[in-house]
Amino acid sequence: GLLGPAGTDKPETAVATAAAGLPQALGAMGNGVVDCGRWTRTSSTNDIMRLADCTIVVVRPDLAGVAHLQARMELLLASSGGRLGVVLVGERPYCVDNVAKAIGMRNVTTIPVDRQGVDALHGAASQRVARSSPLIRSARSILDALTKAPADAVFA
Repeated sequence: GLLGPAGTDKPETAVATAAAGLPQALGAMGNGVVDCGRWTRTSSTNDIMRLADCTIVVVRPDLAGVAHLQARMELLLASSGGRLGVVLVGERPYCVDNVAKAIGMRNVTTIPVDRQGVDALHGAASQRVARSSPLIRSARSILDALTKAPADAVFA
């Protein structure tokens, strides 16, 4: 299942509100994904990250995105108990190998830039577009793999 707010304005607020019952709810579902929004070291989503099997950080592979991630790696690793994976949105200007070296970890993979896939996620595209979307297929592959193996094996 996917847990997140209906709007895009404050995922962290929604997660913080649901945090008390979230572990039990996700446990009952078997597997789940929680969109925690933008993370900060004082974020209320740190409790969720500590309980998660894996925390996935999504970042653009550009100078600003990689620098932002580098500056937060130590805290992200601590908050996630070291169970951290990084997903790049596209591979330009920096590819997976470059980003992995820059941040000092190997749990890095990529999803394609796919505007039609984003539209499908927001209900602005047909089911046919959603089924054939490279973004949705990539995300599904990552999530399917995470349910079957530890994060280290998925991102290797």
